[in-house]
Amino acid sequence: MKKSDLKSRVAQATGVEHRIAGIIVDAVFDELRKGFIAGEKIEFRGFGTFSKRCTAPKVGRIIATGEP
Repeated sequence: MKKSDLKSRVAQATGVEHRIAGIIVDAVFDELRKGFIAGEKIEFRGFGTFSKRCTAPKVGRIIATGEP
């Protein structure tokens, strides 16, 4: 599903204009983005929990020679 599909579905489900639904969806994504930048954990009960996680870099290897 693309963002435009989500906007259309929100407009249809709520009965608001497509333009207004687009503003709402954009506002939700902006707030999610701000939360991720701030390092907050984002939780949607019944759907999932999202958080920023830092992991150590992995060393790639050349399969033929085994070199890093």
